[in-house]
Amino acid sequence: MLLNCLNVLIILVHIFFGIHLKVSIPIINKENVVINETSKFATLEIPAISLTHDLYEIGDERNDLDKRLIFLNSSSTPEEKKGNVIIAGHSGFGDIAYFRNLYKLKLGNKIYLTYQGKKYTYIIVDMYKVVKTGKVSVKRDSNKKTITLITCYGTSEQLIVIGEQKSNT
Repeated sequence: MLLNCLNVLIILVHIFFGIHLKVSIPIINKENVVINETSKFATLEIPAISLTHDLYEIGDERNDLDKRLIFLNSSSTPEEKKGNVIIAGHSGFGDIAYFRNLYKLKLGNKIYLTYQGKKYTYIIVDMYKVVKTGKVSVKRDSNKKTITLITCYGTSEQLIVIGEQKSNT
């Protein structure tokens, strides 16, 4: 109730005074521990499809496919030698279909992943579809640092996008 009143107040201040208030409301998990919503683990950016999305680390309850893009349990971090960052997300038309336009990517497009203050650049080198079985065999050069994006493509296939790491800043 209090949060609803606060939201209405923020909107009224914005409408009548033209002031945009940014208020951080704490999120409390099941164990009554306050979660800092800004404690993101990484940020994924794909300019070719106008996507920017915060990610949370494996084991964090916010790393939830029913709410956002997620790191899969078998994912590496970008600094790991010969590692593979694996991110999955929904496609389609719903509010959580963050990868709805992944199919529009092309070889050579860039993917950026900001992690621990460094921005890693990946270049898309492969895109392919596989039959949807619940498991995906990733085809990549295991001698290189890569990023793999996975989403559904229709009802019976999955789209896999592979990017190779080129630099970090």
